[in-house]
Amino acid sequence: MKRFVRGGFILLSLAGLAAVQDKGMELYVQNTEQGVEIRAPQSPGKDQMWMAKLKEGKFFSDVAVSVTHRVDNFTIEAMTQRLADPMREKWPDKITDLAKNYRDNYLKEKKDGTPSDWKECRIVQEDPKAKLPSLSGKCCMHKIALVDQKDNKKEIIQFFCISSEVLYIVTVTYDAEGFKKYWPREGQQILASIKRCKYEKPK
Repeated sequence: MKRFVRGGFILLSLAGLAAVQDKGMELYVQNTEQGVEIRAPQSPGKDQMWMAKLKEGKFFSDVAVSVTHRVDNFTIEAMTQRLADPMREKWPDKITDLAKNYRDNYLKEKKDGTPSDWKECRIVQEDPKAKLPSLSGKCCMHKIALVDQKDNKKEIIQFFCISSEVLYIVTVTYDAEGFKKYWPREGQQILASIKRCKYEKPK
């Protein structure tokens, strides 16, 4: 009897997953070009409200993977950078220097010479010993407030983690309501799902 119940549960679970996929919803994606993966939380109700996306971000356009809420403003996206030659190149001794470089770059001109989208970047919070649950290595975090050229304000959280020759950059975007609703639970689940995956070096 227990075997039949278990079998029925598995079939129901598979049916639920198929329904999610039929709606074009992905709960898990991995980017082998950058060697990183991410997983979306399973929503408790009948509607799946979280989407995992490949090569599509909300804050950066060139991210590897991301998870975003379908309705509310809350997104976590991840990308990687690799040393061209690990034997000759090396990351800065202090990972906080990488975070500072990112902050400085927000205010620099773009490569085409046009002004930056941002005119102000201010640190709200910084943790030089922050951790990403599923990635080992040196990590840090900063929460920054940005002001664009039209005086619109945005707050984001970024994690920087060096694991071997790979730098993982994780960006969290939100509004006040989205942060309050999702950061303590779903946000932590998504952060914990960001992992190294198989990396296929470009030819």
